[in-house]
Amino acid sequence: TVLCHHTPTQLILQRRPVVVKGCLQAYAQLDEVLLEVADFVATQPDVLLVCIKSMDTEHLLRTLRVHGPKPEMLFVSCQNGIGTENIVARVFGADRALRMVLNMGCDVSCGNEVVVTFSETHVLSLPPEVDPALVGRIATALREAGFPVDARADWRNEVFRKALLNASLGSLC
Repeated sequence: TVLCHHTPTQLILQRRPVVVKGCLQAYAQLDEVLLEVADFVATQPDVLLVCIKSMDTEHLLRTLRVHGPKPEMLFVSCQNGIGTENIVARVFGADRALRMVLNMGCDVSCGNEVVVTFSETHVLSLPPEVDPALVGRIATALREAGFPVDARADWRNEVFRKALLNASLGSLC
């Protein structure tokens, strides 16, 4: 289930499958593409991948909280920047906050197609506050779907490495 905020994007994702090309390849027709937070929360997801610009994170999370997501729902910040998982921890608690460092270069070529130009193994946080069995299940599900990811206790090192990479190469790219 996807929560998006633009009707044109919703229509594209409802009508056409998501296609990933390049270094990673995937193809999937999404079951539900929703515009309203209340409708999204009503689907009772176990895990939410936060894939928005960091500046919008707190507003989204507080809006989600108003609609009462189930208490065991985990939130995975998949955003660039340092400390984005801390926003999740402030709103929902550290026991529900995870971080994923995405080590890939990609671009949306059209509304439903993504081209991946490079990809390394991604890193999922393994913080002491979150049940390691749950983190392991998330990592396993992603790997089984063809998305290379390792759950690691030293994930903060990867956050800083990615931040340095983005800072040094951002203007060049």
